[in-house]
Amino acid sequence: MVPFAYKNFRKKGADALADASFSPQRLVLIHTAAALGLSLILNILHYVLQQGIAGTGGLSGIGTRTVLEFIQTVLQIVNLVVLPFWNIGYLYTTLLLSRRQDVSQGTLLEGFRCWGPVLRTLILRLLALFIAAFLGGQAGAVVFMASPAGLPFMEMFQGMDMTTTPDYAALLEDPAFMAAMEPMIPWVAVGAVVLMIPVFYLTRFMRFAVMDQPDRGAFPALFQSIRFTFRNLGKLLLLDLRFWWYYLLEVLTLVIGYGDLLLPLAGLQLPMQEDVAMFLFYGISLLAQLCLYVWAKNGVFVTYAQAYDWLKAMPKATPSRPVPPAQVYTPPQQPQQPQPPQQPQKPQSSGPSGPVPWKY
Repeated sequence: MVPFAYKNFRKKGADALADASFSPQRLVLIHTAAALGLSLILNILHYVLQQGIAGTGGLSGIGTRTVLEFIQTVLQIVNLVVLPFWNIGYLYTTLLLSRRQDVSQGTLLEGFRCWGPVLRTLILRLLALFIAAFLGGQAGAVVFMASPAGLPFMEMFQGMDMTTTPDYAALLEDPAFMAAMEPMIPWVAVGAVVLMIPVFYLTRFMRFAVMDQPDRGAFPALFQSIRFTFRNLGKLLLLDLRFWWYYLLEVLTLVIGYGDLLLPLAGLQLPMQEDVAMFLFYGISLLAQLCLYVWAKNGVFVTYAQAYDWLKAMPKATPSRPVPPAQVYTPPQQPQQPQPPQQPQKPQSSGPSGPVPWKY
């Protein structure tokens, strides 16, 4: 079996992209332009609706304000629902490209065609992350209360009357209680993040697995991803470190979108209105993302697809000790009882049958 090596994956992926029947650059351009275009349209609509909500003050405009807020919520849900399926379609396209199979523009829609398994996979992964965040937050709160930083909170908590059910709404409005509880928030956040990171990493191949074999379902995809990642954690970490430049540039393209907020913090005043500066930096951010993805995204994702196929072809772990062959159960045979001796039969007459005539 070929060893797990970045150079092998990178070379095989580059060769597969060069021999593709459909232009990979065109595929990633279609995918990225559609995703960024949808994001731009939704943000413009959000801005227009926000301006409309700001202009409907007083009781007379409460109905219009409610409708506009509802439309805002619907647009956010559309963004959250459509983009994951669209991104999984692109991921499946890169998997087919790495295997030198035929692809087309319609392959990008495979995430929508397999919406059932994909939806269950996304929900299962989000549920795993939520459980990890909840448990990590609880652990962080326990550590905080057991540490010296939690002494003021514990003293206030012990001074409460526990014979009756506390009024939590009143506690949240109590400035002294909130001041004592405020130091707990970083501990809870750190605990949640610390536990979410390994769960996020262990479930990284779920999307590959469910699109590769959608008939198996979400839970087999989860178990397969955990098995692949847990047994090859060091190799995958080294593979991720090979793409440090890609992830750094991806973060920088996102940071550019907040230039209208970061530059004033650095003491630089922009000679334009706030709304114009916001859309200017947001447009530059989208353009930078488009250039980055068209230039490098195919190579990165095809390399990970090569790694997935290598992990899938890897034989399962064999036990260190030889397993004795399973013994087949055979029911005990009952002893045969002796048969009684058969009585000899009388010889039959060979004459004609019927009554014998009298003799005179």
